[in-house]
Order: sequence, then C-alpha cells, then structure tokens
Amino acid sequence: MKPAESFLYLTKQWEESGEIMWICSCLPDGDFIVDEFNLAEKALWGDAIVAGMSLKTIFGRSFEKETAGYRQCLQTGRAEQFRQSAIINGVERHFNLCLTPVASSPAEAMPRIWGNARESTDLVEARARVALVNQALEAKVAERTSTLEAANRELERLSHTDELTGISNRRHFMALAAREIERARRYKSALALLSVDLDKFKAINDLHGHAAGDAVLRCFTTEVRDALRDSDTFARIGGDEFAILLPQAGEEDAAALAARIKDRIARIEVVGFDGLPALSATIGVAYLVGTDVRIDELMKRADTDLYALKKPGS
Repeated sequence: MKPAESFLYLTKQWEESGEIMWICSCLPDGDFIVDEFNLAEKALWGDAIVAGMSLKTIFGRSFEKETAGYRQCLQTGRAEQFRQSAIINGVERHFNLCLTPVASSPAEAMPRIWGNARESTDLVEARARVALVNQALEAKVAERTSTLEAANRELERLSHTDELTGISNRRHFMALAAREIERARRYKSALALLSVDLDKFKAINDLHGHAAGDAVLRCFTTEVRDALRDSDTFARIGGDEFAILLPQAGEEDAAALAARIKDRIARIEVVGFDGLPALSATIGVAYLVGTDVRIDELMKRADTDLYALKKPGS
C-alpha cells in the first residue's frame, strides 16, 4: 500500500471505525492530555470529553490505577493490552484497551499514545451473572453435601443403635467387644462381661401393655447407663436381654457394678403407669480367660451364670 493510500485508509478507520480511538500526550507531571478522539469516542463520552482534557479529570481518584497501562506502554515502548472500567453517565462501563506508543517527531516534546478500545461491558456483566449462578450452585452443592453427610451420620448412628433405648444394638456390641477382647489379650488386661435380664418382663408386657414395657426398658437403660464408666459398653442384645462389657475390670469390679445396678433398678419408678411391680434383674458374670478368642464364648459363660441364678418364673 502506497503512503497516500495508507494515510487515507487510516483516516477512514479513524473516522468510520466502530472502535473507540484517541491520541493523548504525556505531560511532565505524569498526567495525560487527550489530544484527539474519533466519533466513536465522542459518542461514548458525549460532552464529558473535549480535546485537551486531562485524564486526571476524567478518572479522578482512580487515575493512578486506570493509567497504569499508559505508563507501562511508555516504559516498554511497545503496545500494551489491558482492561479498564469507567463511570460514564453514572453507569459503569468496561473496555478492552490497546495502547500503542506513537513515534514522536523532534518537534514534539511530549511522548504520545494511540489508544483504541472495544467495549466489553456485556461480557463482563455476563461473566458476573455466571459467577453469581456458580456461587449459588456452589452454595446449593455445599448445602446438599452437608445434608447428605448429616444423613449418612444419622444412618451410621441408626445402624449401631437400638431404636427404643438409644444404647448399642447387638451388631455394634459384637464389633466393639471383639476389639476389646483383642486389646485385653494383647496387653494381658482383665475383661468382664455382665449378662443382664429383666425379671418378669413378659408379665409386664402381657398385663400392662407394650407401652408400659417400653417405658420400663427406657427407665432401666437410663439407670444402668448412669452407673457405668465411659469405657464400658452397654447394649441391648434382644427383648429384655442386655450385655455390659467392662474393660480392665476384675471380679471385685464386676460384682460391685452388678450390686449397684440391682440397687438402681429396685428404685425405678415408671411415671405414667400405675400398678407396675417392683423391678428387678438377674445378672450373670463371666471373665476373660486365656483360651477366649471370641465374644461368643464369653457371652455363653455369662448366660450360663445368669440362668443358674434365675429364679423359677422370673
């Protein structure tokens, strides 16, 4: 393209391009003055911009931030691209800018910059909307994850808890007992097992109803639980049969606990149900011996002891 044709092309671009274009000069004090601008720039700013206007006047307090690209362009001597925002007629607008240093003639004392910009407000706003949607989705995912985790914890609790009494069920007890036996064998420590059976519980259910029987079981487990150590494991094995595993407990410890439990049971008063007989329990005891490797063996001996103590009809 010949120089004359090139000039005409650039002039046509300057006047007719939809891109915003301007030329500014850098003052010795670091400010920039708008020398010229095309129709697209004028259409954007309207009467808010005139030739000779300072960028400090345009950008105000954000001058240093918004003109950092201008200074970088002059320092590097090459075109620089960056994003810029401005408040125009009270509305925040966003732009992608390209600043190019303009070769100055010897007569020009101040360096000049050619700028052109394309508005990206729609894209920025779209990204902001997407970001808000993503935040909402992340919050919803976090909420559902929390709900799922809570549900899983509840399922885990229900899987090893007796629904009526809130203590361990048989399955959970067997798993915990197996670990305690292994620990006791490894460290050669004592371990005792109490097998507890409520006396005449079937008669309570038959004569006073299952609601009364359920209330008796809840009162019974509360009293027993309050008598135990944190290290003890208390479980409902089935119906009115319960088991208590006592780590590091010898014969005296187990006998003392059995006596406390019987005393507590005898003092139970079930509120809301009149005419219930005084409660009592039969307790069998077994102790870990060197040949025991399974909880079943310990439970069998405790049950044998319990049945030997059980009174006829109880």
